[in-house]
Amino acid sequence: KNGTEPVSGICNSECPNKKTLVDGKCVNCKDPLCKNCDENRDCIKCEKGAFLNPDDNTCSKSCPNGTYPNSDNECSSCSNDCEECDSSTNCTKCKEGLFSIDNSKNGQGIKCTDKCPSNMYADENDGKCKNCSKGCDKCTSLTDCDVCHSPLVLLDDNKTCSDKCPEGYTILNGNTCAKREDPNATECKKDNPDESTKCQEDYILMPSTKKCQVEEASEDGLFYVETTNTCKKCPKECTKCETSSNCTE
Repeated sequence: KNGTEPVSGICNSECPNKKTLVDGKCVNCKDPLCKNCDENRDCIKCEKGAFLNPDDNTCSKSCPNGTYPNSDNECSSCSNDCEECDSSTNCTKCKEGLFSIDNSKNGQGIKCTDKCPSNMYADENDGKCKNCSKGCDKCTSLTDCDVCHSPLVLLDDNKTCSDKCPEGYTILNGNTCAKREDPNATECKKDNPDESTKCQEDYILMPSTKKCQVEEASEDGLFYVETTNTCKKCPKECTKCETSSNCTE
């Protein structure tokens, strides 16, 4: 009837699962995992346990990278920056060259980015954005802080944060501790670790170099002032002196 050829001896206008009607005959769908297909034998619905890929109308036991199985048992695309996901909003692996931010505490998967936030650093080993150390607002690694959270200060030589500058350091720009250049100094000029202002016991401050030296090492043309523990210049007519009014040479 109506040109329909017999199938197993019975005339039908519809074909069983896995087959489709082509020129009056029931022929197999292209994909063996397909349940229903169109007149071109392209799959439109896969059998149970398989997922349809709309890009090429094929069925597979799992969706390819960049897609996820939706509620219609079809493979839907992940977001553009995501390589693997389990829903349109829940990425599980970022594309190469991007770094992931863990959002599991917010009930989400990961967020992909080409640049980590300022309070995190990019770990090249596993492609993740990780938190800076406690008290650090900006860093390049877990052990290398660039900016500390106020009122903490940054120890410039080892890139860690401290509540104050330790002995042997001076404050720079109000938020960074720089190690004093002069190991014999106890204090140095603010914002200038090269210029000593106070010396350890048995050392005197040299006015010309702003460095601390033992008293015997005082330069010609200078005399030692015990009350201030510093050296001062002799009068112009002296090459050596004991006081400002007592030339020895």
